[in-house]
Amino acid sequence: MENDTSSENDSENDSPAKKPRKLNNQPVCSNLSSRRHSAFDVITLRRQGRMNRVYRIHTPPQYNSNRPHKVALAFHGWGETSLSYTDPDWLQAADDNNYILVMPEGIQQSWRFPGSADGVGRDGESITICDFRSNGPDYCYDGCACRTRCGWTQCVDDDVQFVADLLDDLSRHICVDTTRIYSTGISNGAMLTWTLGQDARTAPRLAGLAPMIGTPHPDYAVGKATSGRLPVIGIYGKRDDVVPPGGYQESQVEDTAGYYWIPPHRLHSRWAADHGCPVRSANGRAPISYGTGSTNLQGFTVSCRSHCPNGENQVPYSVDCRADMGHETPVWMMHVALRFFEQHFIQQQRQQQRNRNGNLFD
Repeated sequence: MENDTSSENDSENDSPAKKPRKLNNQPVCSNLSSRRHSAFDVITLRRQGRMNRVYRIHTPPQYNSNRPHKVALAFHGWGETSLSYTDPDWLQAADDNNYILVMPEGIQQSWRFPGSADGVGRDGESITICDFRSNGPDYCYDGCACRTRCGWTQCVDDDVQFVADLLDDLSRHICVDTTRIYSTGISNGAMLTWTLGQDARTAPRLAGLAPMIGTPHPDYAVGKATSGRLPVIGIYGKRDDVVPPGGYQESQVEDTAGYYWIPPHRLHSRWAADHGCPVRSANGRAPISYGTGSTNLQGFTVSCRSHCPNGENQVPYSVDCRADMGHETPVWMMHVALRFFEQHFIQQQRQQQRNRNGNLFD
């Protein structure tokens, strides 16, 4: 049986994230309960002037409510719920890497991102996300003003604003390290994860992204919406026919239902350029290999590429990984994502230490 914990968001306006503070030599977050959160506890976020939403929290065995802790947001796929991440293997992946796992709930088992609810492109008029003249499936949700069959997600709430409100709310329940909040998602959840990095309401509050088997629609190949670093690792199925990754030169790809998607290489090229890595064009040349060729992970052959140089103590800011699989969700993807985040945190710590020490010969 699930428990329901209500949480009140008192302001209709956006509010700054609440950061743990140390007052009068008392431990940070000393006002929080020391109990661990179960993934089966449902937290209701009550938002004045906006729809109430729900999410789940799973805390690892090493969680201490007096110490700020790193957080991974995990967004489920289309047609699924936040219960997708309560599978013991996924929770164990979070525990093994010592992450709090926050599992938001979509509306009608979907996440809204640019173009998904109505099929309209960036110009506000053109239908750009699917071949609306074909006889493909019509997924338009009840109550949504779909001009064609192309709309396929909920249309009643702004999911980016929901995530922004959720980030404000987390400190009411857990002790959060606000410099170490990461986002990952599967399929439709991956599409929202990309969007969170492209939206100024959320991008500055995230430390890294890990979209899995999902990219946005073609009109929305935009870069990161923050001046700070926002590393990304994407994992895609070479044989995926639901959200096909395509090759390294295509400008868009089409799935079997007539929907169009951005090939991952376009997004990763843009992300690499945003971090100062050498990319020749929007489509980019075939990226350099990352790591040592292919790797076998739980029976899947995985290879990763990046425009960003890599070497000792240097982790690329944008990594495009392809696995020999279809539209699948093996749990090793979560391990890879969380380890990538950890590598970047260590790299950042080393850079900050070098900056503090200075260099006599600069």
